[in-house]
Amino acid sequence: MDQRKRPTNVFDCSNADWVTRSQTYQVGQYLEVFLYAENGARRPYRGIIQDCIDGEWEIRFMEKMGDAYVWPVKDDVSLVPGSDISQILPPPTLIGRGKFKFIS
Repeated sequence: MDQRKRPTNVFDCSNADWVTRSQTYQVGQYLEVFLYAENGARRPYRGIIQDCIDGEWEIRFMEKMGDAYVWPVKDDVSLVPGSDISQILPPPTLIGRGKFKFIS
């Protein structure tokens, strides 16, 4: 279990050098992030913010399964710079048996 002390639930990483736009995100928000896939193409991935560490966002990613998303069996967690974040998403809706859908 992570024993780092966290401030109340708002983290601001907007003052880091790599940020191209100022934005404040919150732990627990769902995001769409553009990252490079294994084939070299930039693709959208969706996940939830878990923390802000050294000016980057710790994101736990979901896995796309058909037209829904699921939490993978093994956590897929990465640090992502704010410049890779595309948009904040509404929390997904549970549509059955661990499958979620993002409804705008």
